[in-house]
Amino acid sequence: MFDEREVPLTEEQRSVLIGSLLGDGSMRCKTNALLEVNHSIAQRTYVDWKYRVFADLVRTPPTARDGNGARVAYRFVTRSLPVLTPYYRSFLSGGSEGGSRRGAHSAGAGCVADG
Repeated sequence: MFDEREVPLTEEQRSVLIGSLLGDGSMRCKTNALLEVNHSIAQRTYVDWKYRVFADLVRTPPTARDGNGARVAYRFVTRSLPVLTPYYRSFLSGGSEGGSRRGAHSAGAGCVADG
């Protein structure tokens, strides 16, 4: 039976994901990892481009939401997928709520591998 969670990343998705994680990208992980793309509404074109790259991994298109103070954020998240989890483990450390760059700070135990 086909499991859509096991679809491999395209070369473009892999490149954009790694570039994001080397920059200001954010991932969260419980059982499997997800990518969060969150920028100012002023970066809408950039977020829309990233959404198009990852669209097959996303259920809901980018949305605007109020941020801190007058900031309006524009964001989307991918689904939690096994294919993203190795990137979380390689690039990020942290607990079940989110990851930060290795060497920055550790929030806890990190993502647990599936059986």
